[in-house]
Amino acid sequence: MGFYQPYSHLYSGISAGRYTSGRELVVGRQQITEDVAPAAEPITLAEAKAHLRVDFDDDDTLIQTLVATAREYVEKIANRALVERTSTARLSGFADIIALPFRPITGLVSIKYYNIDSPSVLTTLFDSGSPATPSDVFALDTDYGALVRNDGQLY
Repeated sequence: MGFYQPYSHLYSGISAGRYTSGRELVVGRQQITEDVAPAAEPITLAEAKAHLRVDFDDDDTLIQTLVATAREYVEKIANRALVERTSTARLSGFADIIALPFRPITGLVSIKYYNIDSPSVLTTLFDSGSPATPSDVFALDTDYGALVRNDGQLY
């Protein structure tokens, strides 16, 4: 079951003409877990208080909560990440194009999967910290927020 995303047609991610062939897997927000929360909000407490013309500290916690809530709302509507975070996507399979729900994507840490032949063994397809797992199978399209299988390569 999907969920309603206002204005999703304006920020659709993969353009129809960009990739001409292949099966696309669109990752939903419900498949994403946040591993490392944003270190800071895009607006500081001091900036928010100056905008609100608040010169006392009684409502600092409330103001910080409202700033975080506003950022989360804008990210959801615009399908854009306003602050950097580390997340994990749990998918049921591979596809030629895996469209991620937030853009821009600044980097990819790893791709791991459970093989059908040995479902208890976690296999690493890519690890940014290891030169032994190269990324020639796929390309990370940071503009469109997608993982794209390279021509002639198999997962």
